[in-house]
Amino acid sequence: MFKLELDMDTKFEQLGQDDILSLHAPTYGREFNVSSNNFASIYLKSPEFIEVIKRRLSIGEGIKNSLFANGLDSEVLRVGKKAWQKGKVRINVSVEFCPDEPEIDETAPSNEIPQPESPLDDIRQMMNQENQQL
Repeated sequence: MFKLELDMDTKFEQLGQDDILSLHAPTYGREFNVSSNNFASIYLKSPEFIEVIKRRLSIGEGIKNSLFANGLDSEVLRVGKKAWQKGKVRINVSVEFCPDEPEIDETAPSNEIPQPESPLDDIRQMMNQENQQL
C-alpha cells in the first residue's frame, strides 16, 4: 500500500500558470462555490483554482492575506532541537496533476533508423540520387 502511494506522489507534476483545469461541475461546483452556468465542467487556470481554495477558508481576510503572502509571526519546535525558533509561517499552494495514463514519447531512439513516412519516400530518394549523378 505504501509503495503505491509513493509511486503516485512521484507522478504528480506542477501545473503551469496557463494550464487549464477541468472539474466536474455537479460534484465540485457547490463545494467550491463556483458557478458552472449549468455546464458539465468548471474550467479554471491554476491561479484561479488556488484563489477559489483561498476563498473557502473560514478565516479573516487580513490573516488569510498574511498567511499566503508575507507569513504570520510564529515559533517552531523542530525535532531534535531544544529551543523554539521564532519566525514566520506561510502557506504556499501549488496545483499538481497526475495523468491516469502516462504520455508516450513518440521520438525514435537514437540507435534506430527512422522509418520513411511513406513507402514511396525510398523510391523518391533513389530517383533523386540517380538524377544528381547524371
